[in-house]
Amino acid sequence: MTKIEPISISKLIPSFRQLDLISEDKFIRYCRDRNIRISEKDLRFYEKKKLLYPAVYVHRGYISMRKALVFRRKDWEWQYFEEKEINNINCRAVALEIYYMLGGISLRGQNWLDYYIERDMVVYPPNNLCIEDYPIPTETFEIDIKKLGNPYETYYNRYQAIIIKEILSYLTMTFMNESLFQDDKGWIQAGKELKKLFKSNILFLRERVKEYYRCLSFYNELKDIRIKSILELNEFYEQLIKNGVPKEEAFLDAKSHVELQERDRTPMQCKEILSKLILKSEEIVKWQKMFVARARQNDPAIPFYDYIKDLPKEVMATVKGDYLFSQDCYRIAEDITWFLKMIGMKPKSVKELATFWRHNVCPYCHEFYLPKRKNSQTCGKKDCVRGHKNHLKKLRRKMGIYD
Repeated sequence: MTKIEPISISKLIPSFRQLDLISEDKFIRYCRDRNIRISEKDLRFYEKKKLLYPAVYVHRGYISMRKALVFRRKDWEWQYFEEKEINNINCRAVALEIYYMLGGISLRGQNWLDYYIERDMVVYPPNNLCIEDYPIPTETFEIDIKKLGNPYETYYNRYQAIIIKEILSYLTMTFMNESLFQDDKGWIQAGKELKKLFKSNILFLRERVKEYYRCLSFYNELKDIRIKSILELNEFYEQLIKNGVPKEEAFLDAKSHVELQERDRTPMQCKEILSKLILKSEEIVKWQKMFVARARQNDPAIPFYDYIKDLPKEVMATVKGDYLFSQDCYRIAEDITWFLKMIGMKPKSVKELATFWRHNVCPYCHEFYLPKRKNSQTCGKKDCVRGHKNHLKKLRRKMGIYD
């Protein structure tokens, strides 16, 4: 068996763009919309196993409160008010004690996190904090700040959903042979085998996660360039509209203007990304193929594209599950294709890759390959062959067969 060396934790920390950060509860919903069934407990487990860390932790801050006796309806009542506003309240009395409550976090603006970074309220890298050390947060008023519980809000990069899909594909097992668990010996034997397989998959997955994060760092830089072009197009378009140019003509003029700018400026910016991240174009091509493969593996609409291609975009935008996940992967592959064109290459389009390589996708590294034999099941790399052998062992265990 190939020995996998331990990976530095720094390579398992996700990079991010502030626009792509979402809170933990929204991230869980985001995943479930894409048929990725996870819970808060699962995320804590992945973090404990050093498989998936949040992008950042943000401190919610504390708000100091005072109680004031104010008249409400037909009687006098004690109510809480922010301490800074207490002098503006029409009240009969003010309590001496200062109470505290947890503050909220505002995600307004493209650079919303800067506010919290400037006030030293962001924990990054996230492995420097263990939120399990804190009790569950409360939304009450307390004199003792410690009783308020965990003051940190957890944020993930939305693209980490793709990595969770990868993790689940290796850590989810289904047993079909129930007779295996009819006695104590069966349970003990199955437990030993599962423990061995789980440990092997964890080490392998850390390598996969590291590769995805390297790709994600590249994709963040790519998106910044593309978004700048889109913002420039919108700004130029709005200026033309203000000057009385018809909408259709304004859009074509704005598009032409941005394309000219891109032709002169963008290729140089893209090449700078390669230098900055120490990347080769071969790696970028590999990632393009990887995301097309991932999309095709999960796309349930492949047999029906001839029927749905004419449906309005508004209708297709409401479709969730594996279809939505596959569209995310196609979109990333499209962006990578654009990048390859910008650096002077002539890559295959996503559509070409998705059809030509339809049946030759390695189920373990998700890369395209040319089969050397008719019955080839993998691309032939050592890790993939090992993964296939483990898969076959898993199938034998389901049938109650042990080597």
